Amino acid sequence: MSSPIIKANLTPERIVKWLLATVSVLLVANLLAIYTKYVMGHPYQIFWLFYFDEEANIPTLYSFVVLVICSVFLWITGSLEKVRIQKQVIFWKGLACVFAFIAVDELSGIHETFNNDGTKLLGGFTADGYLYYAWLIPYGVFFAFISIFFVRQYLRLPGQTKFLLFMGMAVFLTGCVIFEMIGARYVATHQEDRNSLSYALIATVEELLEKIGIIIFLYAILKFYIAQHGKAEFRISISQKAKIVNNLRGVS
Repeated sequence: MSSPIIKANLTPERIVKWLLATVSVLLVANLLAIYTKYVMGHPYQIFWLFYFDEEANIPTLYSFVVLVICSVFLWITGSLEKVRIQKQVIFWKGLACVFAFIAVDELSGIHETFNNDGTKLLGGFTADGYLYYAWLIPYGVFFAFISIFFVRQYLRLPGQTKFLLFMGMAVFLTGCVIFEMIGARYVATHQEDRNSLSYALIATVEELLEKIGIIIFLYAILKFYIAQHGKAEFRISISQKAKIVNNLRGVS
């Protein structure tokens, strides 16, 4: 068997550090994009690839990848729980489906279609102020409804896992709901079509909180996953044929 060309032992803490470092780099690039456009008055396209509120750019791709990783680990955790606690399977795999949907939505911008066609879907209802973005209404109702089915199983989780999951979702929802509503009110009030320094800064806080919330959530999943294996690290080994030999396996 050929010797591995890449071999790494990863802890949840190490993974979080790398993700936070990546988000920090993306944040600096995003702020440079805002500075060049709204302060200098001369936007550079290279920086605009990192603007948080743009679709189909590098920050969007980053969020998509991390959300997919969360979804995969949630599904794997559900498969593990099937052996231990049958009732927890729906909880973990249900969350995996939710995160998979959020990942697809992040990449394709499904929710943005509600801003254009939402009034038709809502029977002609038009909102203003904090609900100016029409997607907030159907998405809010949907996620509030499905959360009812997760509460009981959530309360059965270990204390640390419950705390980390709560913190992750609280930070994420503060960004994607609270600051999205603040941004919606700003656009509705000023009618500047999201093209101002103030809105760019609101959007930056919104997206930054979403990214940090996802990292906390992923950390909670990773800690729970390895705790069930009684290990402390993940071992990744890639051979010269670029095949993953050992992946996501706990090691002492």
